[in-house]
Amino acid sequence: MLLATAASSLMQTFLTVSLPTVTAELDAIAWYGWVTGIYLATATLSIPPWAILSDRIGPRTVHVAGMSIWALGTWTVALADSATWLLVARAVQGIGAAAVVPAGFAAITVVYHDRYGRLIGLMGAVQASVTLAGGPLGGWLGGWLGWRDSLHIVALIAGIPILLGWFTLPTTRQPAARRPARLLRSPPVRHAVAQTMLLAVIAFGLSTYLPLLLQSQFQLDLARTALLATPTLIGVAIGSVVGGIVAERRDTTHIAWLTVLSGLLFAWIPIATVAAAGSAIAAAGVGIGLPSQLIAVERIATTAHASKAGGTIQGARNIGGALGVALLGIPLQLGATSETGAQCAFAMMLGLACLVSLAGLVARKRQRDG
Repeated sequence: MLLATAASSLMQTFLTVSLPTVTAELDAIAWYGWVTGIYLATATLSIPPWAILSDRIGPRTVHVAGMSIWALGTWTVALADSATWLLVARAVQGIGAAAVVPAGFAAITVVYHDRYGRLIGLMGAVQASVTLAGGPLGGWLGGWLGWRDSLHIVALIAGIPILLGWFTLPTTRQPAARRPARLLRSPPVRHAVAQTMLLAVIAFGLSTYLPLLLQSQFQLDLARTALLATPTLIGVAIGSVVGGIVAERRDTTHIAWLTVLSGLLFAWIPIATVAAAGSAIAAAGVGIGLPSQLIAVERIATTAHASKAGGTIQGARNIGGALGVALLGIPLQLGATSETGAQCAFAMMLGLACLVSLAGLVARKRQRDG
């Protein structure tokens, strides 16, 4: 399941470093944000039907079917010769990737019920790290082999989790809970979902538009872009570790947004290395904030609905990322140049961080006064 999680998460950002090259080659720059957004959108919308199938036929079949569809979509992306083909293939990828979440939760519940929380946390750590690693890795492979051949390799490697899943995952069906957990009726859960969506806008905005900024404003090649995008991965990994430790004792949301805000301010300095360092600081802020949101939802959900809690946060993350990268790409769709579009995306992320940080300060002041 960790291999499948890594594979599906990888493709969320694998094309980001190469995306300026891909969209230019296919004359699809106007759809720059949608190349990532449509993957996240279909990966979110497809989770409920895959979850129903997982309950009815067991996690093994769902895992194998989903990963096979994902591999097919990945291979098809590599064959794209137009914007329409590219977007449709990305949608197919997302549909397949959506199976990983419900199949993983179901399999862990059956085999490792006593260690459910720890293993779900491990899956989350792998997902966050690999998502941001996808950009640099895609850039390195794209610069070495070309973006099409690198995707062919990824599609072939997907055969490993497919085979392992077929021979190792359980087929046990999970009985439905007597009463569905109505998590979104709880104000703390709604707050956690909203914060997750907003943090996802920053996470996917950085991974999608930092490469465009580096290549359009600073004229860097793929290899150099991949190198400067790597600190963002390190930032979110460090932030996730720190956030996971601190979140057990206190809410880290406010600290997270202040960190994001400071990083985005640094990213405005017109020096490539400083912009990359600022993005890494902002990514660390995202890593600090996300564990608190998952913990908040899990505290409301019962053990029987733990998978629904994880799915709620996963869905919020994907929806926030899908909407974010699409909205941040509006200037490009309106005809802005690549450099202007990237700068506008960072400006909008900075504005969002300012608003959320200010709202957090006001809320904390009201709590103290109350």
